[in-house]
Amino acid sequence: MVSVAEDDNLKNWYTALDKEKMPWTQVVDDFSDKKPSANVLELFPSRYIPLYVLLDKEGKVIITGNDDVVIAKKIAEILD
Repeated sequence: MVSVAEDDNLKNWYTALDKEKMPWTQVVDDFSDKKPSANVLELFPSRYIPLYVLLDKEGKVIITGNDDVVIAKKIAEILD
């Protein structure tokens, strides 16, 4: 699992990381003055936070969404 933050305030992001102590990989997306939108957000446009994107071994999207119950059900289905 990888969490991708789209926070342009790194201080707040590091504070949240310290507080939440999430055990998986955490990264922050890239913003710039020339391109104000996040790279990941361009790949997976969404109105939802969090957005879950489940990929297979080849990188093909299996399912996306913001409903953790639906995502968990799909993961269980794959692992059965």
